[in-house]
Amino acid sequence: MEYTPDTWVKVKIEVEGKPDLFKIVGGWSGGYADGDNWRVNSGVVKTEEFDDYYLFHGHSGSVYKCYKQSEGVRYSISGVLASMTKSKGAKVTVMGRKKSWTY
Repeated sequence: MEYTPDTWVKVKIEVEGKPDLFKIVGGWSGGYADGDNWRVNSGVVKTEEFDDYYLFHGHSGSVYKCYKQSEGVRYSISGVLASMTKSKGAKVTVMGRKKSWTY
């Protein structure tokens, strides 16, 4: 599956004794009849950079097409990010804007 969120951020998940995991949290703004939606990918295994977007490939085979100008926290993902950063046993950090997410 390919997903193209309206807004997105990359998060780093640290658990003691395990390698760091990077995930994409994506959000879609709903309209009057339907609410906002969000998804968290399975973990980034590969990143491709293009002029105006990134393709983040996940462990599950999904691909998130994330436009560079859409990076940031908006209402559609703020609640899930707040929950993630309060989780016990793992340190979750919202990564700041970067010129490039490939590495």
